[in-house]
Amino acid sequence: KLAKKDGLPLTNANVLITGGSGPVGQALVELAAREGAKVYATAHKMHEEHLTKLGAKWFSVKPKKWLPHLEGKMDVVIDSL
Repeated sequence: KLAKKDGLPLTNANVLITGGSGPVGQALVELAAREGAKVYATAHKMHEEHLTKLGAKWFSVKPKKWLPHLEGKMDVVIDSL
């Protein structure tokens, strides 16, 4: 199971994956996207295009860049670092 609440799919759930460019992070991005989640992933800028192709909205690894936009809006947060 992928972080499911009450066994329900992640359809339209907001999922943040830190370290989205690593092997585990990429797998999590793909799985969450397949479940229908709105996926957000942190990684270095050079990985933005790849993560976007996998189905994630890219954010910088620096929390001050993404925290103001995402704070309090995530249903699931996965730290893959």
